[in-house]
Amino acid sequence: MLLTSSERRLLLALILLLAFGYAIDLLGIRPAIETPPVRQELPPIEESPIRQGKIDLNRADSRALQSLPGIGPAMAGRILDYRRERGPFRDVVELLQIRGVGEKTLERLQPYLCIDKNSPPDSCGSF
Repeated sequence: MLLTSSERRLLLALILLLAFGYAIDLLGIRPAIETPPVRQELPPIEESPIRQGKIDLNRADSRALQSLPGIGPAMAGRILDYRRERGPFRDVVELLQIRGVGEKTLERLQPYLCIDKNSPPDSCGSF
């Protein structure tokens, strides 16, 4: 099977293009493309969901407690155990009775917590 002259030129152009691409790949020549670093931006504290409403300490589950700064699964469990054993919190300051909660921790958590004794569930911003 014979190729026409235009087919031969097209085949030669394809071969040269492939050879050129292969040579660039061997030499490691890459175009300079600036890619911005991938980084997840965290919302400012003012826009954080925790700031939009307080968590009722007497209704919070483990997930809600863990959304608080510095509270992990173990501490959330201790808070829930305390509440189960002694009944509802009467004041946020009672957290000081829980192992691992000191003055600094309480000070950090107070802006995010409330004790809602008589109001409907949504009035305290509970989760």
